[in-house]
Amino acid sequence: MTGKIKRKYHNVMCGDDLKIGIVLQRLMKAHQLTYGDIARELGIPKTTIFNYVQGCLPRSGAHLRRICQRFNISADELLFDEQPANTPRCPKKGQVIRGTFMIMEVEGDEPA
Repeated sequence: MTGKIKRKYHNVMCGDDLKIGIVLQRLMKAHQLTYGDIARELGIPKTTIFNYVQGCLPRSGAHLRRICQRFNISADELLFDEQPANTPRCPKKGQVIRGTFMIMEVEGDEPA
């Protein structure tokens, strides 16, 4: 076999402070998803999802955003397993929210 072997190396950030692997594993288990399921659904390579589960930081802001949107979590939750105080959450389809709510009208808005 002749020819040159091309190798591609990427700088990947991994660290003890990052909890993305733990959080992503927990979410995958809770939603019964595989690496392949998430990869197909979000348009992210399966090996990239695997790297995230191993604790490597997403280099792509678009990947980070897609994962957060898919699981309805903040970037703080995904990366550091921390939820900022008083973070409003959007309910999932069919989810019932109990509590006290304030209904506000903005001047100039017409009721639908």
